[in-house]
Amino acid sequence: MPLGYDLEGRKLVPNPKEAELIVKIFTLYLELGCVRKLAERLDREKVRTKVWITQTGARLGGVVFARGALYHLLRNRLYLGEIRHRDQWYPENTRAS
Repeated sequence: MPLGYDLEGRKLVPNPKEAELIVKIFTLYLELGCVRKLAERLDREKVRTKVWITQTGARLGGVVFARGALYHLLRNRLYLGEIRHRDQWYPENTRAS
């Protein structure tokens, strides 16, 4: 599940607390201009990845943001208001008939 969203049924629903973290990450990236510096800053501030529980009860996440994870997050078109279906991206407000 992407940071900033929860899954309810089959829909992504914004998570307000995580959305604040997304804004902070993008703001810091614009300020610092470097993913390495961003990762170091988030680590210093004890900011960790999203935690979730699998169907088997295993706890995943809650670790330091790796640079690769930050690159992926910063390039995720979901944060631009787009949603992917198979290999196509659509504006988030488009509804299937």
